[in-house]
Formats: sequence, C-alpha cells, structure tokens
Amino acid sequence: MSNLDYEKIDKMLNTIDEYLKSLNIPFNRNEILLDPDTKEKLPVIETVYKHKNKEFLVILGGDGTWIRIKALVAKVDDLPANKLQYIYQQCLYANFVYDEVTFSSDRNGNIFVEADMLATSDLESFKHEFFSIAVGIDFFENLLEKLGSEAKSTRGFSIENIIYS
Repeated sequence: MSNLDYEKIDKMLNTIDEYLKSLNIPFNRNEILLDPDTKEKLPVIETVYKHKNKEFLVILGGDGTWIRIKALVAKVDDLPANKLQYIYQQCLYANFVYDEVTFSSDRNGNIFVEADMLATSDLESFKHEFFSIAVGIDFFENLLEKLGSEAKSTRGFSIENIIYS
C-alpha cells in the first residue's frame, strides 16, 4: 500500500475541478490503477484536449503536492512497429530541446506528453501548463507525418488500460 494522502489528493482534485470549470473544459472524475499487485487506485480527472481535428485523452492527477497532466498522444499499437525506436528517440530529443515539453511512456509503451506543477499553483500557472501540451502534440503529429503516418485521436481510450506508477 502506498503512503498517499487521499484527503490531500481530493483537495487538489477539487481545485483542478474549479480551474477546468472556469476554462469551460468538460471533465469527469475517474480512477487509474496505481499498483497492479495491490489493486490500489488513484483518483484522477479525465478530459479531452482538442487539437486540430483530433481529440486526445488527458489525465490530471497527482500526489496532492504535485499536479500531473498527461495527454495520451499515441497508443503503441497505432504506431508503425518498425519505427518505434526512432519515435521514442525523437520524443527524448524533444524533451531535451523544447521548454515545457515532456514526453513519457506508461508500462505498455503508450506515449504521453505531460506537464506538472505544484498543487498550490494559481489559475494562470495552471492554464500555462495545461495548454503547453499543444506544443508536444504538434511535435508528435509532425514527427509521424515525416514517417508517412498520422496521429490518431485517443479519446475514448480506457484509462483502466494505463498503469500509472
């Protein structure tokens, strides 16, 4: 069992709820698997980020001290298998080159662009971090286009398939 303070997490999520409402961004509460062995779940907020003509699943959560925003930009099964190493390498390169762009992967190899901030951040800081994911999505879409592929919407992907830790 983790040492997470669920009361602190709930307070943080309530703040995120208010921020999203003020930005007119629809969302819902959900849970994500934190530990497959203990079946412990982490409460999160789920929303969609619309970018160009696609919709990307966004998960907002954290430990009560840090807010973590993770946008699913690609399911590993939707990527060209023979180009995976190159794609992951380019994502790491983007982490190195671009400010406020961080790519990551879950245990299954699905690719996310993410941002984080202190849970005490104000609305302006939240907006800056939340909307910074567009830079990462742009980079990823351009990368796939160069490979003759295309990013696909990830809206509707079941977060039950994502292991958070």
